[in-house]
Amino acid sequence: MFRRNIAPIDESYCETCSRYKTSEHIFSTCPVASDVWRSLGIATPSYGLTQPWFLVKEWPLPSSVHLDDILLLLWHLWKARNVLIFFYRKSITTANSLRCVIGDLDAWSCHYRKNRTKLRLWRDYIFSRLMASLYSAM
Repeated sequence: MFRRNIAPIDESYCETCSRYKTSEHIFSTCPVASDVWRSLGIATPSYGLTQPWFLVKEWPLPSSVHLDDILLLLWHLWKARNVLIFFYRKSITTANSLRCVIGDLDAWSCHYRKNRTKLRLWRDYIFSRLMASLYSAM
């Protein structure tokens, strides 16, 4: 934001961890994003992640819906950040972000007639990781 002359330098720091905001930070190195990726079993690099949609390229899940699912995860990371900024510093938990992703996958499955089964595999994987993270938190 600062580099693009959209916001002054004092508004260009992450609301969560006070580091300089970049897309790399928002989608991978910020603690909010890191927690989401970690709960899904994905190790994010501490730097150099300029294309986060390649994070889970090697997962044994259907590649035909891979990009859609990763973009949905990124979208919910963005929304969680916006909730933090625009709704009085209210933070969204990792579990809530993943629940929202699952909800969207359920809601949009009707648009994936040919790939509905493949989309369901991604949804079930995310759900299983959500349940595992909730269980381990107990």
